[in-house]
Amino acid sequence: MRQPSIRRTLLIRCGIGVSALLCLLSVGVFLLVKQSLYRELDESISQTAALLANQIELEDSGISFEWKEGIGTNNALIEDGLFQFWNEKTGATTRSPGMRQHDLPQFTAEDGGPKMRTVILPNMHRARAIGLRVYPFVLPEEIALMKQRGNIIDPKSLPHILVVARDSEPVHHTLRRLRGILIGGSMLTLALGFVLIGRVVHVSFRPIDDLKQQMKDRVGSRLDSALDVPDRLPI
Repeated sequence: MRQPSIRRTLLIRCGIGVSALLCLLSVGVFLLVKQSLYRELDESISQTAALLANQIELEDSGISFEWKEGIGTNNALIEDGLFQFWNEKTGATTRSPGMRQHDLPQFTAEDGGPKMRTVILPNMHRARAIGLRVYPFVLPEEIALMKQRGNIIDPKSLPHILVVARDSEPVHHTLRRLRGILIGGSMLTLALGFVLIGRVVHVSFRPIDDLKQQMKDRVGSRLDSALDVPDRLPI
């Protein structure tokens, strides 16, 4: 029956310990980076939604969108802007140029407050989106005109739903690359770790190997002489 190898057992157990540590470290790094990237993306979307929420105006008894006035000079709004307004009273909708004729999912929190969630864009890309209920603002001079006309309109009677989205595929691409780097780095580190651990174990067991060899040489002879115990024998 083959005798168990202490050296091999120690190497395997150390390898398992290092593997578990590398796995936990890699997962921790991945989750932290993922949380950070999504937090930055969500904050950016929330800021955009806050700006657009103030771009709807009650004017001449109708609704106008202030962001349309500066659209000609804002290439980012034309190409990358993904947002949509719905008039809850009439059902009319207004899209950003980047949406073309497609629609975003219409949603808010139960109380109309902001709600963030993952959606699928018309091009089948994953995106993060925020939906909220907004109301048009009214300038003081417009309020004065409504009083003169005797037709005062309460902005609260004209609720709109605003949904702002941003393509999250770049984030997923970054996370896929990070996952590959972490897996590759962990495997390389583990391979090097096995080599280094094996070397350390070999050096550490050298005194025991010397003592083992002495015992083999003395089998059947010189049983009455003392063993030469190495000074660096582990205890």
